Amino acid sequence: LRTSGVGGGAFSVDEDGYKEGQGVVLNRNPSYYRTDEFNNNAQLPYIEGIDMSIIPDRIGLRAAFQSKQTHSYFASSQAEADELVGDYDVYVASTEPSFWFVSVTMNVEESPFNDPNIRKAVMHSMNRQEYIDLIYQEGAQANGIVHWPVGDYALPPEELDELQKYDPELSKRLITEAGYDLPLKLKVIYPITQIQELDSHVPIFLKQMSDAGFDVDEEAQDLPTWIAAYNTKDYSMSLSLNQIYETPETPLNFHHSSGPLGEGLYATGLQDPAIDAEIDAVKTITDPEALVEAIHEVQRSIYAAGPMFLPIVSAFSRTLYWNFVKNYPSGIGQTERLINDWWLEL
Repeated sequence: LRTSGVGGGAFSVDEDGYKEGQGVVLNRNPSYYRTDEFNNNAQLPYIEGIDMSIIPDRIGLRAAFQSKQTHSYFASSQAEADELVGDYDVYVASTEPSFWFVSVTMNVEESPFNDPNIRKAVMHSMNRQEYIDLIYQEGAQANGIVHWPVGDYALPPEELDELQKYDPELSKRLITEAGYDLPLKLKVIYPITQIQELDSHVPIFLKQMSDAGFDVDEEAQDLPTWIAAYNTKDYSMSLSLNQIYETPETPLNFHHSSGPLGEGLYATGLQDPAIDAEIDAVKTITDPEALVEAIHEVQRSIYAAGPMFLPIVSAFSRTLYWNFVKNYPSGIGQTERLINDWWLEL
């Protein structure tokens, strides 16, 4: 595939192009099967490659976009998008739900998160509306175990309001019922980054946890250090970045004993054979309506068991491009990466 990929994707990863926590270099696949029927069947893709870099702070991201070092930018709000469109030769390609989110991840192999009461106490400490009001100014919605942008697979808001209701007094009762004194001391790690507005999540998370009877010892880590710790499960609790999940599979897999990737990385679920069996069974269902109902049921089972992976909120994304980026598709999520009849007029 490195030299003669046929029938694969439009791009391949450069031999030395992937660097954990830094980015990836993708090269054009000269044997890509698609052509542009509207341009004399010209070979696609038109561009020679894509350089993707992780820039951990929003100031740096914006500066790179303004100086044309990058060709796209995710505005943090409608006001920022309007400002950039007014000041630069750029356009908003799409406004659509984001499939990423910040989550709270608990390691059930570490005390006290092996106790479902403590996991539930953390869950009930979370006032998601406060995150929406303070960070996104109503430009987001609360998530359950399966995030709302995936549509019908997510539980309805009225059911989530009951299953994961904000109730710090209930959190305190659950802590004491588990045999712990108040406040219960915990340790949380998180990356130092403005990616996904994680830096804005931190003070809200810490205040809500304190109000719910927890004494949180925080450890802020640089992004590569946090990625390594999260990958190897070197944490008891993490306020975590997440990749783009366009299906409910990965959020459910976080609760599976094999972890989100099936390899025991990042997390090893609830260590509950019954939950594992429910998650596995979901993957065998092909009827659309039955699949939705099965995914709802497994979420309810996870709530009853005490979830260890808590997506907070998902926002709307506003993707901006420079006007020399032509024919870029929008409104279809990451499927846009598979459509390659766009080009640059430089």
